[in-house]
Amino acid sequence: MIYNMRKICSHAHGSRGRTSAGFSALISVILIGGGMVILSLVVMESAYSYYESVTKREVRRQAQLNASSCLEIATVMYAKDVFLSSTTVPLLGCDVNVKHPSVDQVEIDVVAHFNGLIEYGMRTLRVSD
Repeated sequence: MIYNMRKICSHAHGSRGRTSAGFSALISVILIGGGMVILSLVVMESAYSYYESVTKREVRRQAQLNASSCLEIATVMYAKDVFLSSTTVPLLGCDVNVKHPSVDQVEIDVVAHFNGLIEYGMRTLRVSD
């Protein structure tokens, strides 16, 4: 048996070239797919971070509004009942504490609870006859 050396050599080189090209294509597809997955994860993380910051800002603002409203309600309650010492306003989730540091002065302290956030408020009233 006599073999043509050119055919053997060209067959061997051609086979190696096709395998190398297939391997390169596979690696390219894997790298591009992995890059797209990582990019989408980064984008989703930044979107969630933005959503969380907006939600926290809204919760903080709502707690401040609850404390302010509670101060207004406590002022009206004190105007109706001069002997008011402490109470709770369940609708706004706040506790009211009334102190009399002097004869003509009243301090109203408020603690408002909203979604795990605590907001404090204080008002000083002057009492006159």
